[in-house]
Amino acid sequence: MHLFAITMVLFGSTASAATITLTCPDNIQTKQTLITPVPGWHISEDRSTTVDGKLHGGVTGFSDGPPEQLATLAPDSTAPSKADKSRFVNRWTFIESQKSWQICTYTGTMIQLSKPLPARITSCSIEYEHSADPIRAWCEQALRTR
Repeated sequence: MHLFAITMVLFGSTASAATITLTCPDNIQTKQTLITPVPGWHISEDRSTTVDGKLHGGVTGFSDGPPEQLATLAPDSTAPSKADKSRFVNRWTFIESQKSWQICTYTGTMIQLSKPLPARITSCSIEYEHSADPIRAWCEQALRTR
């Protein structure tokens, strides 16, 4: 599975930046179980609300390091989407030396997957529906010049 697709953004005749589309693993499988039996109580599962099975996820934010370090970053700006005014775009700006991570969350669970962003990322954006569901995520990456 390709987690980063690269599209070149051309300025004049030389490429100076690349747009990287961020994705998450399409789905994950989880298993919800009771860890400690409760004496005197019968255990049953409500199959209509269980989070067992395949769950869809999306890029929902960025952090300075793994999310468990609680260094989640707030966006630098929020603006209406140019393509669809019923959507909005959050944008984060980074220093190239910053070691930021992308965060993927999954519907119906508290599980997050995360990994470091590639080197030389200068900004990232996430486009959302007004219902706050992420639609797409991308970053700008400075290219090395010789």
